[in-house]
Amino acid sequence: MKYWTELMQLEDASIELESAVTTFRAVNCAIDQLSTEEMQIAYWNVEKQLIDLQERIAADFQNLFETIRDNDEPKKKGKK
Repeated sequence: MKYWTELMQLEDASIELESAVTTFRAVNCAIDQLSTEEMQIAYWNVEKQLIDLQERIAADFQNLFETIRDNDEPKKKGKK
């Protein structure tokens, strides 16, 4: 399948995002049982995970976009 690698990278990022959401929900459920310091650490970790994931998704999307664009350019040049 064309663009298989790029699509798999985006799927992996989607799975990681689901994991981050689950982690966030778990922290929220345990909020009554955590100290202030533990909550701050947990939220910092979730925030870092989400930032890293956002950067990865943006890079994966850009890679997919460029791959499709570069594969499409020879066709456009041939039509002229």
